[in-house]
Amino acid sequence: MGYTSAVRKCIHIEIERRYNLIHDKAWTGETVSIICKRYGASRKSYYKWKNRYKEKGIDGLSDLSRRPHNIKYKKVTSEIQETILDLRLTKEIWM
Repeated sequence: MGYTSAVRKCIHIEIERRYNLIHDKAWTGETVSIICKRYGASRKSYYKWKNRYKEKGIDGLSDLSRRPHNIKYKKVTSEIQETILDLRLTKEIWM
């Protein structure tokens, strides 16, 4: 499933904003606090994006997936599944 052009544009704008945030110190010579205030970002976020940019380049400025790496589902045994189905089929519907 791909992104729409509007979503891609928003992502591009956000990456550009982060790029400008971390490079503004070299461009202007201002303190990190002043730069963060201008961009509405925390100093913690500034250093997070700066470190990601150092490690991965421009790709590091994209958001990371928050999807869990693995999910441990509770397995339903076939006995329990049969019991559930039997109950659902034999019980009256409450309405």
